Amino acid sequence: MICMNKTLYAGSAIVLTFFLFALSCAPKIVIDTISNNTYPKTEDYRAFAVLEKYADLNKAEIEDHIGSVQIKEKGLSINCDYKTVLALAEKQAREMGGNCLVITEHKEPDFRSTCHRISCDVLRIINPENYEKEILWHPNRPLTIADFKGSIDKRPFQATTYSGITYYASGNPISGKVTLTVKSLFDCHLSYFKPSDIDNYILKHEQLHFDITEIYTRQFRREIIESNMSYKEFNTIHQELFSSILKELSLKQDEYDAEVYADRSLQEKWNKWVAKTLDELKDYSDVLIEL
Repeated sequence: MICMNKTLYAGSAIVLTFFLFALSCAPKIVIDTISNNTYPKTEDYRAFAVLEKYADLNKAEIEDHIGSVQIKEKGLSINCDYKTVLALAEKQAREMGGNCLVITEHKEPDFRSTCHRISCDVLRIINPENYEKEILWHPNRPLTIADFKGSIDKRPFQATTYSGITYYASGNPISGKVTLTVKSLFDCHLSYFKPSDIDNYILKHEQLHFDITEIYTRQFRREIIESNMSYKEFNTIHQELFSSILKELSLKQDEYDAEVYADRSLQEKWNKWVAKTLDELKDYSDVLIEL
């Protein structure tokens, strides 16, 4: 099941939310390494490009073809929708030191399989940030103006940040165990930024919208962890918990814009509150939760 919700924040931020729930029966991953070079793992916050075809890539930027990753069906695989198998391929590519994934084959579910199956080339490219579609929140990965790739044509505001909370859950009804991945993400192609003589100020303002999203992402993680829910309990109340967090996040984003738009000097007050709150919630910064 996939659910999606959008909430507009006074022209300054939009939160996109997604949910995926399935039994934990993962597909098969096949890896082939062809490069003679070895690379360190590409951390989750480092720029990473996911491309549907080679035509989308400037081949002059290819530094190395590290190998390939295939995501196949493994018996009674259940957790194998397209978004999930693509995430599995990206995770493996990052482990191999790649910063670009090019999909070379995609088989959709059919009468023989209920799974999406993909084959991908794992590459090292020069400027993966040029192809990024979304950015994971991380203290070592602040936003830049170049990250705002949306069109500015007929846009009413100086800048708009599209950031959101996304979470995926898999559980075993027999053991009662639940594993979740909860992330704060910035959407590059929906976010836009108009150049002006106050670019630095505007960028810091938009960064704080993203930071506020991370605060409520951590609060959501905290509620889940402290509740110590079983598979059955999580499946019953997760949507209620999530809706509550989204409502609080929406109100806080609105409050932030309303105060700072009325009095720009209050920006520093918000900067301090965000820094303090993120530090208070630092124990809930890991994206992976196991109950």
